Amino acid sequence: MFRYIYILGFFYILPSCINAQTGRFKLTGKVNHKGLKFLVLEYSSLNNNTRRDTIQLKNNKFKISGYLNHPGVGGLYGIDKNGNASLRNFAQIFLEPTKMKLVITEGQFKYVNLKGSSMQDMADSIKLLQKPVNDF
Repeated sequence: MFRYIYILGFFYILPSCINAQTGRFKLTGKVNHKGLKFLVLEYSSLNNNTRRDTIQLKNNKFKISGYLNHPGVGGLYGIDKNGNASLRNFAQIFLEPTKMKLVITEGQFKYVNLKGSSMQDMADSIKLLQKPVNDF
């Protein structure tokens, strides 16, 4: 019962998040994945243009900033030292015009740890509710 109330609450709050003010986001983070050389972040920027930024990792750390019309979903994937990308190194994240911190762990790319995005926090909570009882 509480699962459905929580999901309904998410969709009740979502429109107010989407109507938030246009602004700049700053994303910093650490990548605990020895095989990656670059990250690529795709998102909808100002005027709803799709933007694809390539981020070079330096000492397994990165930082990037950009502008958003509104909070939304971004795609993040890693490129290895040979220039290859893989679905194994792909994740969807919720970007907001704020400061956010991201941690990526090898073998768990789709379970990135993003702090600073309230929409990501809500999405992570819903994912936990969807897990079967035996997975805990």
